Amino acid sequence: MSQSLARIILHVVWSTKHRRPVISDIVAPSLYSYIGGILRECDSSLVAAGGMFDYVHLLCECSKNHGASKIVKEVKVGSSIWIKTQNAVPGDFCWQA
Repeated sequence: MSQSLARIILHVVWSTKHRRPVISDIVAPSLYSYIGGILRECDSSLVAAGGMFDYVHLLCECSKNHGASKIVKEVKVGSSIWIKTQNAVPGDFCWQA
């Protein structure tokens, strides 16, 4: 029997709303770790994460059982909620749509 192999590597970049420079060097490692947890819940894995004060780069290996858009939505929503509940940034926070 033949088997199929699916390996979906996704590079995603998004910014904070209005490109506000609010992701500090102190917050970033915890944020990336939390994002890794969200990806694991989606049967995916974080390969690399980085960015600057106003944007995030993610390289992830996505599950074939979840669509890429759903995974990105889960990461953006979940990380936004985490940032707000941790009071990790000053003022109101959201990602650019």
